Amino acid sequence: MSNLVTQHQFTWDWFELVLREFCLPLYQSLNPPATAEQVKRAEDSVGIKFPEFVRQSYLRHNGCDGSIGLFTNSYTWVSLETMVSTWGQLACTWAAQQNSDDYDQPKPSKSWAKYVARPLVWWESSRIPLGLSNTSACLYLDMHPGPAGVRGQLLQSEPEVVLGTSLEEYLLELGNQLVSGALRISNDSSGSELVYVDGSPAFALANIRTTPKTPIHTSSNFSWDWFEAVLEEYYPAMYKALRKPATRAQIEKTHAITSYYLPEFVQKAYLRHNGASENAPFFLPDFSWCSLEQMAVKWMSLKDFSEARAIENFTFYYPDRKAEWEMLAVEPVLWKLTRFPIGVSNSGAIVHIDLDAGPTGCSGQVVRDDLTMHQVPLATSLEAYLLAFGNQLVTGALRVETVKGKVSIVDREGNKAMRLAAA
Repeated sequence: MSNLVTQHQFTWDWFELVLREFCLPLYQSLNPPATAEQVKRAEDSVGIKFPEFVRQSYLRHNGCDGSIGLFTNSYTWVSLETMVSTWGQLACTWAAQQNSDDYDQPKPSKSWAKYVARPLVWWESSRIPLGLSNTSACLYLDMHPGPAGVRGQLLQSEPEVVLGTSLEEYLLELGNQLVSGALRISNDSSGSELVYVDGSPAFALANIRTTPKTPIHTSSNFSWDWFEAVLEEYYPAMYKALRKPATRAQIEKTHAITSYYLPEFVQKAYLRHNGASENAPFFLPDFSWCSLEQMAVKWMSLKDFSEARAIENFTFYYPDRKAEWEMLAVEPVLWKLTRFPIGVSNSGAIVHIDLDAGPTGCSGQVVRDDLTMHQVPLATSLEAYLLAFGNQLVTGALRVETVKGKVSIVDREGNKAMRLAAA
């Protein structure tokens, strides 16, 4: 139990297995790993710290050799060296454009509120080239999205479309679609490429959320089998409090209400259990795990509250990013549409899944939020939280205490645990 399996590592283990079986040319095109020094130099060159999953991906493979597109529409995954050189070329061209007489960059306005990508002339320095097409069009890691977008989303430039809210989400869905047959590899005289079932070139992921026909040993399945065994032995009150599974229809209803997708692991967690009853804490220190129905109701009430305040002061809803934010894991705003309430407490505070993290945070991170601008990250993802929580119950770093029928989680000294113990 001492070696935690992280979502980043596991995704690549699983994805490479899928590629070897269903898309061998793409597997063979993967480059050797980059070094931590190479990643740091690339971050310094573009002036932006990459999301953790992107960093881990380059430490696994320094892009592809360009023989086949990892991304739909034949966009190849570029190496760090190509990323930096392409970014530099774009920066020079952009600077020249800004000095021209006909340059007219749109100014932010209230009409941008529903935009996933900011309506720019064509580029800005926070768009990092992650993929290139044979026409030199770029697929960007978009680190400054529109108000309705997600920081770190994948933005295709021609045509402009978001392929996924993160690189991790894209790879997980691409793998599932390869396994289910929604996408396949085509080999002809012009080379290999991703195509749809009918053989036409894949310009985006298939317009479905897949359930693979062939069982895949996913991180979600492993975590839950192990985690439930831990709860049954070390935290039986929580094991008994777990609710029956949610349905795919309930998840899609939540997506329809919010217009955002829950991260893949969170969806699979709800397909395992639709939350837990409120008689035992699930998130530290005293938050129960809410059902999808509770999540939707809480999200709507927070949305209504934010919109009412936004009428008074628009910047309250979408404040401008500031230089002092650069070291923050959670953006210092009261609430955003991209925060999903997943835990609730009697005090009205929540635990949320944060899809649009601060500059040093991770998309999908778990954050304790008292809704008064005091926000504490608990883990980089729900999976990371569950694995660490389970391990700490096993090792004794955390334990369950029941006093007068009230269940609480305490640390080794017997004090109420406010967050996971330091690793």
